[in-house]
Amino acid sequence: MAEDIVAETFLRVAPYAAAGQLRNTKALLLQVARNLVLDLKKRDRVSGLSQTVDDSFFTRMGTPAAQDETLTLKKIVMDLPPELREVFVLKNIEG
Repeated sequence: MAEDIVAETFLRVAPYAAAGQLRNTKALLLQVARNLVLDLKKRDRVSGLSQTVDDSFFTRMGTPAAQDETLTLKKIVMDLPPELREVFVLKNIEG
């Protein structure tokens, strides 16, 4: 994992070095590596949100007692950022 971050960091900085556009190489390397780690953490967090929903949940949605749950779920899904909402809908509703 760390090796991948290091390799990707150098791949992203190499074009700037080749063009002679670097003033502070160490700062750029650190910033690129930091951003890659943050992106990786964000991706892991988002993938953790896409857990499958139990099928019995959807069969219960047809009962009157579950209408409150349906409205709550709809509100939660609608409050998600658009890209997470799309992932949720595609994964859990459209399969």
